[in-house]
Amino acid sequence: MKRTTAVLTPLLLAGFLLGDVVSLPAGPAAVAPRVERTVLAGQAWRPLSASEASVREAAEAAGTAAEPLAATSTGGELQTGVIETDDFTVLGLTWDPAAGDPVDLRVRVRESGTWSAWQPLATNDEGPDAGTEEYERASATAGTDPFVTAGADAVQVSVDGTVPSAPELEVVTIDPGEDDGTGTDVGTVPLSGASAASSQPAVVSRAQWGAQESLRTCTPSFSSTVKAAVVHHTAGTNNYTAAQSAGIVRGIYAYHTQSLGWCDVGYNVLVDKFGTVYEGRYGGIDKAVRGAHSGGFNNETFGVSAMGNYEEVAAPPALVQAITRVVGWKLARYGRNAAGTTTLTSAGGGTSRYADGAQVTVPVVLGHRDVGLTACPGRNLYSQLGAIRAEAGVVTQLSSYVASVYGHLLGRVPGGSEVDFWVPIARADRWKAADGFTGSEEYRRRYITGAYVDVLGRTPDASGMAFWLDRLATGKVGLDAIRPTFMDSAEFYQRAGGTDGGFVGNLYSRALSRQASSSDITFWTGQLRTSGRAAVISSIYGSPESARNRVDRAYRQWLGRPAAASERAYWESTVLQRGDEFMRMSAMVSQEYFLKAQP
Repeated sequence: MKRTTAVLTPLLLAGFLLGDVVSLPAGPAAVAPRVERTVLAGQAWRPLSASEASVREAAEAAGTAAEPLAATSTGGELQTGVIETDDFTVLGLTWDPAAGDPVDLRVRVRESGTWSAWQPLATNDEGPDAGTEEYERASATAGTDPFVTAGADAVQVSVDGTVPSAPELEVVTIDPGEDDGTGTDVGTVPLSGASAASSQPAVVSRAQWGAQESLRTCTPSFSSTVKAAVVHHTAGTNNYTAAQSAGIVRGIYAYHTQSLGWCDVGYNVLVDKFGTVYEGRYGGIDKAVRGAHSGGFNNETFGVSAMGNYEEVAAPPALVQAITRVVGWKLARYGRNAAGTTTLTSAGGGTSRYADGAQVTVPVVLGHRDVGLTACPGRNLYSQLGAIRAEAGVVTQLSSYVASVYGHLLGRVPGGSEVDFWVPIARADRWKAADGFTGSEEYRRRYITGAYVDVLGRTPDASGMAFWLDRLATGKVGLDAIRPTFMDSAEFYQRAGGTDGGFVGNLYSRALSRQASSSDITFWTGQLRTSGRAAVISSIYGSPESARNRVDRAYRQWLGRPAAASERAYWESTVLQRGDEFMRMSAMVSQEYFLKAQP
């Protein structure tokens, strides 16, 4: 078999090491967002007249985007006048939770002189878990989801007017600030190129999107593991540009910390419609950082937020692909099958669907609506979760496969970058991956050491290891030849007392895993005198009985079971023709082994 030389320590694909945020050109320095607040007290509201309501209904029937949508309440509706503001890209509404949640909140914004359609703005259905210090700080303020714009300078708000009195709300508009021009447009960093060679996606770091760390008021909290990924979306426009994405992330960060009272941005990562992944909550993209993205279910989950509103519009393929890759990568790190299910324990509170302590079985990749009273992540992204699970499941299954091969071949757990390196190779061609695994220096060292211990009863010295590594690397010998070569050595002969009978007995023990009978010893000592040691070794180690023993050992090691009679018969002859290495590699690439490797 033609062999290639590989190393299990992967090539260092410039900057794409697991657990590190990808090394991209420097982004903006920390940017301080500007937060503007406008209080809407009773005098700010006015009821719609009958004629205004008729205009609204006509505009809705005609599909005029710049006009308000009709109210859904059965009674009257209150509306503010035009609220002029400085330029902003993120807005939200907040209020005192003791006053109760306002009903049927809607907003429209003015972008480049044109008013958007009225859009519903839901009460925030995310947040810290009950019982945490962050939850206690956040409970002083209630608010809506952040509303994303492509750049606006005015807003209007409407609310159900059948409540006894007009609500007192605060309109929060956020200008994320501009970078200083020294960095790159991080919003256009593709999820492709060098990262396509690895299962780890490119990630724009907090420093690169300009996070002002002084807004963060807590040290990260960690879960013991990650069991599931929860997919979200934001509210507002889908018309932002790639250049605006980093600013939108800064705006959401500022809204979560400066208005909702959270200690950091709630999501672990955010993904824009162009497929760019942004690091969210501080603590390490590779770590099990506990976010504030899914009240009641933040522990042991990973929150991914799609930037945009995917209730009415389709989720772009680039966004879906990016979510798939980051979810698959993250879950693989924790041994989860993205296509499977898991059990989570609710912490209750907020808008959780489940009471504190409830055990809930959910998909490993789930939508926020599966555990929260919400429509998030929007019907058009929620409908893509099946495809995301299937594709991400391939990555997580391959990651488990690579980890299992490392355990069998090297007796250790692979590092994250090693898994990332081998996953795409194994996906394209398991034979190529197997050839790389068994051709690696690390495996060869382990194999040589095992042969020394098994045949000669000792570990190799440095010169012996160097000698055999060189012969393997230059193709002068194959792995299968090492053990019989050791058996033909003077050292092996001397281990049995330096007699022909002892040599035959030792050879039977090593090659056939049984004692030689007196007649065996008599026969083979005669063969030694007439044919020599090499011929005797070839006859015994190369016998069908020895081949059967090696087949059984391989089946038990790789598949955890004895070989069936038909399998033993096939491999007995195949091993004698093609060698043990071919059998090992065949087991390694088999579907049975692949499935056995899954958690």
